[in-house]
Amino acid sequence: MSDIFISYASQDRDRVKLLAHVLEARGWSVWWDRDIPAGKPYDRVIAEALASARCVLVVWSRHSMNSDWVLEEAEEGRRRKILVPILIEDVAPPLGFRRIQAAALFDFDTTETSGQLDKLVADITDILGPPTGTHQLPDSRKGDDKRSAEGRYKPSSVVQQTESRPGRWRRILVSVGLTVILLLMVVAGYFIRQNIISSTASSTPQHPKMNRVVATVLVEKQPFSIAFSPDGTRAYVTNARSNTVSAIDAIQNKVIKNIQVEKDPHNMAITPDGKRLYVVNISASTVSVIDTASDSVVANIPVGQKSLGVAITPNGWSVYVASGGSNSITIIDTEHNTISRTISTEAPRDLAMSPNKKLAYVTSYRDNVTIIDTVLNKVKAIIPVGANPEGIALSPDGTRAYVANSGSDSVSVVDTVSNKVIANVAVGDSPRYVAVTPDGERVYVTNTSSGTVSVIEAGSNTVIATIPVGIQPIGLAIRPDGTQIYVANNGSDSVSIID
Repeated sequence: MSDIFISYASQDRDRVKLLAHVLEARGWSVWWDRDIPAGKPYDRVIAEALASARCVLVVWSRHSMNSDWVLEEAEEGRRRKILVPILIEDVAPPLGFRRIQAAALFDFDTTETSGQLDKLVADITDILGPPTGTHQLPDSRKGDDKRSAEGRYKPSSVVQQTESRPGRWRRILVSVGLTVILLLMVVAGYFIRQNIISSTASSTPQHPKMNRVVATVLVEKQPFSIAFSPDGTRAYVTNARSNTVSAIDAIQNKVIKNIQVEKDPHNMAITPDGKRLYVVNISASTVSVIDTASDSVVANIPVGQKSLGVAITPNGWSVYVASGGSNSITIIDTEHNTISRTISTEAPRDLAMSPNKKLAYVTSYRDNVTIIDTVLNKVKAIIPVGANPEGIALSPDGTRAYVANSGSDSVSVVDTVSNKVIANVAVGDSPRYVAVTPDGERVYVTNTSSGTVSVIEAGSNTVIATIPVGIQPIGLAIRPDGTQIYVANNGSDSVSIID
């Protein structure tokens, strides 16, 4: 965990490097070098560093103002009330950040900007407190200030120490010992990882083997949607007529609790850590927040009218709710369970988040899919699809969007790079919702009027199987390991389990 996370544009790296060294010399730990270790996802490493930082320092310049990453990181700092902005160029910060006074560090020459540097240090200290192990920085008022000819800090010479010969040998021996231990850990980690990969590849299917119903679980009245816990041990089912959510033990396939929510629960989404379940109550115009540890409602949040679709950003920070009656998307801050903003869009119905967390794909009653930039919170593109689109799901890599068109008995396949429909796959009557297996190879679609689930092979965009289930299937969810599918049968008050 670092004290300070510096958010900046890559074009400003050299200037940020000097600033980082100055702050480190003050005694704070700083995360700024974005050379991500091999094998680790870039966005995940940054998200973890940002989440663990105690202060977010955003560097505004003409480059960073146009960076989606910087805007999103700055927004997180502001949301947590740990944001400290600085200007390294004479620019106005983006809208929404101008009320926070920024230190003007157009260069880091202490003879010209020492007052602004002092302000920056004071602002950071207000958030973090005084740094531990503070080193003495060069002072422009002293004769031996140890600066370069240009008058700028030379971080490598901020603190100089002498060391005895025994001390040097001791340090060398410790360094060699640590290097040997590190190499042993790397080698051990490699073999462990290879064993895990081999075991996973050989023992974990990524989609059902038989494509047939192997069990049925009875729930309460008019089940609508299903969501799995991240570990796959729990499944949750909304029961629209009973105003409840059934918690199912997904190992023993039995209901263990029915949780009372508000009127007419429909779609729901679970946070990536599995701790909170957000349930949209369409008639009550609310979202119920369920604590999954106690299986109890901890909040009811008012949202727009006729809300139906719901999705959570991959980092778990925001919940997006599609409110068709209000022509808007309501965004909920998961830290405080309060509404952070709304976005106007025409007749939204369901939505899905892209894996890179920057785009939301929203189906509309107007026979299209609207793409919303979740950083700038504005409409980016509109894609015509089939008639009366409802459910939407993205492939794991985010390159395809699958849209269930209940009015034209088809699934539109959207290329998310070109934002164009590349195929329309004919399925059963009144397709409602869609789900994609973790390996991206198969797509499952509920056909409400047919009482079936269609299985689409993603590579060829053709139907390879049709599975009879209960009466009026609507929602469905795939177990996180890809081995089973749960289908909510609205007309027979049951859940079909497909293997």
